[in-house]
Amino acid sequence: MMFDTILTSTIVTSALAAVFALLGKIWVNRVQERDRERAESDLKKLSHRIELSLHTNKSIFEKEFASAVASWNSVLKLVTEVQFLLRDARSGVVPNDQIRKCYEQHLETHDVLYMHAPFYPEIIRDAAFDTVGAAQVMYQEAENVKDETGAENLIESMCEQQFNVVQRKVEEFESRIRERYVSENALAQVTVPP
Repeated sequence: MMFDTILTSTIVTSALAAVFALLGKIWVNRVQERDRERAESDLKKLSHRIELSLHTNKSIFEKEFASAVASWNSVLKLVTEVQFLLRDARSGVVPNDQIRKCYEQHLETHDVLYMHAPFYPEIIRDAAFDTVGAAQVMYQEAENVKDETGAENLIESMCEQQFNVVQRKVEEFESRIRERYVSENALAQVTVPP
């Protein structure tokens, strides 16, 4: 009898252990499945956020780059007009028409810079405005001295001196743009005319 009781108790205990093991396995599998589904859901959400962020950053960068290019082109147009002013001053002509053209181009450049300024970094914006300011000083000084006696020589020497400042400012502006938008590998391949 005792043997039967021990045997029955062992069988019941084994059966209970098997049932608990099976229930434990089912429970662990459900918990693992729930955790896996939660992790996959979190991963999908994170992936979507990263994709959205990359798209947004790319769009912002494209707008920034387009604005910088437009500003660069506009500044170069002004610098070209200032070069023509220097050319006229070197030829001994009082450059009334060219001073007017510089002023008109300055207004256009000013509008472009202010329209695009919010879209690119402050360091590039400052370099653009510094370049425009140096060009403005050149044609304004030419305007101030054009009616004085011996103005031709005075305008030429003043334009030569101020144009050197304009060139330095253009180089600074260009270097800021290159630092921001041109990789080191591409920089080595780009040649800029003097």
